[in-house]
Amino acid sequence: MKPLFYILFFIITASITGCSPITPLTRAKKTPKIYTQNFCCDQEVKRTLGKRTPWIVFSDRDDNPTHYNPGGKVVLKKASYLEAFLVIGKKGEFLRVIKYAPDIIENNSLKNRKQIEYYGWIHQDNLLLSSQALTDIASGRTYKMITMIKNGNPLSQAENFLSKDSLILYKEPELLNPIKKIALHSLVYLYKKNNDRSKSLVFVKSQINPENTKNVISGWTSSSFITPYGTSFYSKLSEISIEKISLTDKSKKVIEQDSTFTFETGDTFTELNPITSLKQGGEMVDINTYVPINVIDNSHNYVYGISGNSITYGRFKKLKTDLKRINIVFAFENQSNVIANFEQLVVAINQLKNQLPNKKEYLYQIGIVVGFGMQNNTLLEFPLSKDVDLTLKELERLADSKKDIPLSNAQSWTATLRASQMLSKYSKENNLIITLGESGNEKEQIDKYLVENIIASNARVLGYQLFSDTGNKFNNFILQVQDIITRSSQEIIKQKKDFLVNSQQLRTENLFVERGENIYSLDFPKRSMWQGWIVFPKKKEQMSQDLLISSITSFIEEIQSDAQNMVDELQKSFVASGMSRSKINPAWMSLQNLPPQYVPNTAFAKPLAGTELYTLFPASVQIKKANWIGGTHFLLLSEEEINTVRDFLADITKRQVDYRYSNKKNERPEKKSFLEDDGTSTEEKTGENPEYFNTRKVRKSLQKSYYKWVRNNKLYPPKKRQTQKLTLTQATEQSIWFVSSNFDLQMIKVKDIRNKKKLSDKELDNLIEYFVKKKRSFEEAITTENQLKANGEIFYKISTDNLP
Repeated sequence: MKPLFYILFFIITASITGCSPITPLTRAKKTPKIYTQNFCCDQEVKRTLGKRTPWIVFSDRDDNPTHYNPGGKVVLKKASYLEAFLVIGKKGEFLRVIKYAPDIIENNSLKNRKQIEYYGWIHQDNLLLSSQALTDIASGRTYKMITMIKNGNPLSQAENFLSKDSLILYKEPELLNPIKKIALHSLVYLYKKNNDRSKSLVFVKSQINPENTKNVISGWTSSSFITPYGTSFYSKLSEISIEKISLTDKSKKVIEQDSTFTFETGDTFTELNPITSLKQGGEMVDINTYVPINVIDNSHNYVYGISGNSITYGRFKKLKTDLKRINIVFAFENQSNVIANFEQLVVAINQLKNQLPNKKEYLYQIGIVVGFGMQNNTLLEFPLSKDVDLTLKELERLADSKKDIPLSNAQSWTATLRASQMLSKYSKENNLIITLGESGNEKEQIDKYLVENIIASNARVLGYQLFSDTGNKFNNFILQVQDIITRSSQEIIKQKKDFLVNSQQLRTENLFVERGENIYSLDFPKRSMWQGWIVFPKKKEQMSQDLLISSITSFIEEIQSDAQNMVDELQKSFVASGMSRSKINPAWMSLQNLPPQYVPNTAFAKPLAGTELYTLFPASVQIKKANWIGGTHFLLLSEEEINTVRDFLADITKRQVDYRYSNKKNERPEKKSFLEDDGTSTEEKTGENPEYFNTRKVRKSLQKSYYKWVRNNKLYPPKKRQTQKLTLTQATEQSIWFVSSNFDLQMIKVKDIRNKKKLSDKELDNLIEYFVKKKRSFEEAITTENQLKANGEIFYKISTDNLP
């Protein structure tokens, strides 16, 4: 009777649990190999990286229906956009899912079954099947994408995709319900395309999880706005002299460009060219890259300024570029307190490099005129240079050797005059003369010639008096700086009106205001249209050097505010009335294989609101090796990639070569007695040929690091014998994504690391010291100054000079 009872109980229990979609035997499916990394282009994947975890998928749209049966029509529930699910079954192209919750899964087993919410079956086309962005199967690197137009398809419906300078994202591939806006020409990651590949699902992070999906910016848009942007290695080709360039058009036809070809440098990301391959041979470097070409020709557009003159779009575009440049010249006048306090002034000015406002948005140049010094029969000066650090180091060197400077007999304002002349060729940009002095001359007014030069250079003036005493000559410094500012600003304002389009930008007065104790300036923007400052101490007092830097930074902020206001008002004016003459760029049409008469529609430019649109075209570029080495190259890294590079550098430097103490008695010259020795006796030189501890472990560690990192994150890593044949340059490229130009690394192979005949202990020591130096340099480069922000995410533009 008992066995019969147990059999009956088992049958009843099995019948009940069999009717339930969730049984004690239900387990979460493991993530399929192809979705562990979201490998590109439907390539077959036969292996996986790391341990396969429970398969978590996400609803790729809002109001996403699930069904009782696979392929059925009866709806069970509706999933919201990016709602997370665990996969518990699969039948054909349909997945059986339950709502994800962190407390219902342990390893691959389900627990807390009463909390499980069953969602039924859903077609995998309606799901995001991987939590990783699109990945290159060969290198294991995540593809960066840029929100940039690829072809002419969206231009006829631009209002559906664009809103001013932003790209609209939607909750579903049909593009019905807008969810977010992201900046054009900014970085995103591609996760999925719909069946016909016309729409793309993008995120601003390279990896998502159920916890962060609701906070991460994401959405669907036209695939015509999602363009590949490389993985990590970039260059500024606009700053490098090139020998040859050819572009590849839409039909894959290669078109040679002439020597007058210029690179567009529209904004933060378009000025960087992704380097997809690089080949160095002989005297030339051949690279494959992408080059931005402007889509819209706005050259025929114009607006009228308040002076009645026309302002063309080309002139406006040039103004935008010019106003992003700030040139500063320090003019040290030939006066006793300037000479006496020169070292302290240099120390104060050196602090400026870390306090320049908005260094990422503005290009600064700094120059120096030393009015009390001579060089080659002219005033001692340092020409304007964008290498601010180098200029300030040269100035510091000069301060250290002040006593050796040949003195001049220059009069008051001579250094200021020379500063204005230095700035004359930059007259369309923002120019600032900082005059450091203590006294003026005996004249009632400043020379007309000086004022004319300041007007010609379009310069602002900050007069900084170091010391004040009784007597007219000290008062004259203040009065004459005021005279310079007043007379020059009145004329410069007349020129400025040619670029003003809003009457609210006008001021009928040009008056000074007291900003603080002994600080006066033009009352910008309330009662003046220009900027000028005078800073001076109390009588018989020395001016604090701290005030110099705070005054300069405040002055520069006024300049930037003025420049931004001019650009903003012009932009508004063009958007409101000046874009009706826009047309498609003929060069862009040619590369897209469009007919010359192609016009999307008459209002295609209106949603752009004056935004510059670019398309990246594949390009082959040939550059002289010397020019390439002298160019500016970068790794563009996310915060996750920063950690990868950091770990690589830590790994190759974790063991270092050390010296062995040698107690050998060497022949030494006879020493003088302590009392007689004047320090000129020859001392024994140590460290020239040191004796090293055994370097076997160091060599083994370094070689193992390269074996490890060449294989890192690769689905099909090279074999050990293949890695051994790589040079350290090639191994570094496969590890941290860029080609080093270091000659020594090109000569050493991975297999040579263990060979003392090919890499001596001393050479190994130098090599690891070089790596340690670069590791330190890399960490120092991870600063806010090198940050680029895209849709709330941070990337770091790290110069390859900071890498091995």
